[in-house]
Amino acid sequence: MGSSRQEKDKKVFNTSIRFTEEQMNKVKTKADENNMKVSAYIGYLVDKDNVSVTPEIMAILQNITNTAVNIAKEHSYDDAEKMQRKVDKLWQSLK
Repeated sequence: MGSSRQEKDKKVFNTSIRFTEEQMNKVKTKADENNMKVSAYIGYLVDKDNVSVTPEIMAILQNITNTAVNIAKEHSYDDAEKMQRKVDKLWQSLK
């Protein structure tokens, strides 16, 4: 029976981290703002250590670009396709 998660993505390590009360409050707040658990948020930060775009900002960008693409589709299908390709490229660079 196979797993849908790839081997490289399996979470097999567990550790504990010590925080000050202020640090813990900050990380909980940031995790909540991004609709994430603390451990998922910390993992996200480790993976994206040099990217300042949060999941929340990515969702906002996606909504804005979806709206722009839908407006473009009403006016010109060619423009909408070009815009969609640019959005896809932007989206891949943010992941």
